[in-house]
Amino acid sequence: MSDRQNQNWPADFFTPEELEEFARLGEKFSFKEMAEYQKKWLELIEEIKQNLNLPPESQEAQKLLDRWEKLLDEGYQGHEELLEKVLRAYSQSAIPAEYNLIEQPVWEFIKKAEAVRKENP
Repeated sequence: MSDRQNQNWPADFFTPEELEEFARLGEKFSFKEMAEYQKKWLELIEEIKQNLNLPPESQEAQKLLDRWEKLLDEGYQGHEELLEKVLRAYSQSAIPAEYNLIEQPVWEFIKKAEAVRKENP
């Protein structure tokens, strides 16, 4: 994939309407709020990387999953269809590596913790 294609990956995955919805959603955040939100993600991802060995059923792993879900809720504010499409983009590796901050071991950790939660609501 060329650099130009990488930069345009959202247009290849999302509809024009979904891209407009992303833009409207982004307008709800100031630059400072967006920077703080991104910082929370980076910190959480790093913490998960440091704890990949935790059993998914452990209280610590479930707390990391709680934080993950809270950040998703905070960022997508009820735009469930858009969130599902973003998660699908990640799971299908549609996001070029240079735009993808979430490495496969982190995804696997979250998926395992979610599976435990679904089995034991």
